[in-house]
Amino acid sequence: MLELAGVIFLVSLTFTVFGFLIAWQMDSTQGFHAVINLILFPLWLVSGAVFPMGSAHGWVRWLMRVNPITYSVAALRSCLTSGTPELGTSLTVTAVCAAVLFIAATAAANRRSVN
Repeated sequence: MLELAGVIFLVSLTFTVFGFLIAWQMDSTQGFHAVINLILFPLWLVSGAVFPMGSAHGWVRWLMRVNPITYSVAALRSCLTSGTPELGTSLTVTAVCAAVLFIAATAAANRRSVN
């Protein structure tokens, strides 16, 4: 359960800093919600949460492999099931994505506060 809580924290941190990155660029709340839904819904659809990667067609499978949310879903599945070997890779990709988004969101916030 502790491992699962850590993975959920890491995934939620990734989504939070992604939201902050988008929010700092927007002037309206309605625009923020529209952009977030426009970006997050397709990312979620090709993350493996809806259908498995094994049954996906060639180019959709490629999209699933480059989608960072795929690795977050795989990490959660690994914690909830018997623990598959890709947990380390999934955690690494999710952590790197969170770090990159955190740096980008911090830069966007600093740029916005200067202007």
